[in-house]
Amino acid sequence: MRKILLGVFLFTLLLGCVPDENRMLILESRVNSLDAKLKSIDRRLKVIENEFKLSNKREAESIYNYVKSIEGEIYNLQSSLDSTNQVLLSLQRRVEDLEYQVAELSKRLASMNVTTSVPAAPTPVQVPPIKVETPEGLYAEGLTLYKQGKYKEALDKFTQFLKKYPDHKLASNAFYWIGEVYYGLERYKDAILQFEDLRRKYPDSPKIPSSMLKEAKAFLQLRDKNGAKIILRQLIRLYPKSREAKLAKELLKKIK
Repeated sequence: MRKILLGVFLFTLLLGCVPDENRMLILESRVNSLDAKLKSIDRRLKVIENEFKLSNKREAESIYNYVKSIEGEIYNLQSSLDSTNQVLLSLQRRVEDLEYQVAELSKRLASMNVTTSVPAAPTPVQVPPIKVETPEGLYAEGLTLYKQGKYKEALDKFTQFLKKYPDHKLASNAFYWIGEVYYGLERYKDAILQFEDLRRKYPDSPKIPSSMLKEAKAFLQLRDKNGAKIILRQLIRLYPKSREAKLAKELLKKIK
């Protein structure tokens, strides 16, 4: 600004020394020169302004793309949650960290004065609470599925139970219900083998009388009356006071 004023002052001094007939020509030339410079400056300002807007737009788009990539990562993490508790806890901490990053980027976008329209930040993903598996819960799931007639699903649950908790107090019960599942699936030979294995592996199981009665019924389904009679007589001899022994006697009367 000082340079401009100094230039005007010097130009005024020089202008005083110039004859009147030339003064108009010099002024006109000077005005045209200043006008041309002002137009040039105006064009440069517009270019700078456009570059600034474009730069802000590019930065906003870059941040938006980054936000979208984080959103995608959150959704992918949720759809791939593992049933193992330790993995779930680790993934939950990761999701919380990503949500924090999204919130910070959203604040940054909100504070920018840009001409481009930026969509709102995605709604944070709600991670379902971690379900802690217990032996009793897994056993109960299998039993519920069996009662609902979902035999294949029940078989998976009882098999998982025995694999994870082979020494649990409910292990013999789970082993018995697998035999019941086989019977429900009409896999009578498998049911017979399962009930026989129950007596060998868990000789003190309270489910043995029930398993023997159901084994006899499986023999009958296979039209093996002799096999059914043998099991029913063993049941009556070994557990004479049981409810199953009473039912065995009634069933023996019906077998011809």
